[in-house]
Amino acid sequence: MVEPYGAGLVTKSPYVARRPVEGELVAVLDLALENRGLKPIIPRSRALTTRSIHEVAITDQERTDEKGLIDRVSYVGFVEISRGGVVVVDDLVKISNLDIGVLLGFDETHFPNHMTLIVRAGERKTGKQLGVGVGDRFLVLAREHLE
Repeated sequence: MVEPYGAGLVTKSPYVARRPVEGELVAVLDLALENRGLKPIIPRSRALTTRSIHEVAITDQERTDEKGLIDRVSYVGFVEISRGGVVVVDDLVKISNLDIGVLLGFDETHFPNHMTLIVRAGERKTGKQLGVGVGDRFLVLAREHLE
């Protein structure tokens, strides 16, 4: 089986339109690591299904290191998806009214329990440092909605 993104079969985004994915924060975290070793998967999109729970981590790395890893991460928390959909690398991630950053990729270390949504931002902050709380609205906006 060939993964179409990794094999170079898909050279531009095939998405014409996508609805926003919505959810809420169910746990807030206060943890930052310098050597985490998250390994983003090759696919640039994932379906986030209703009632699924995923972890949100922020990195200030622009891309993976020479080993394909993301080491510098701060953990925001876990979100439960209330309105599922498809999210794609470069989508905007928001919690409450805060622009958290841009989706960099997905790590499946703890899958099928949860995926880690890796978000790129200019500054790494934990959920506690961001001042977010349980019940805060989580939103992923498709790049098509921002243009």
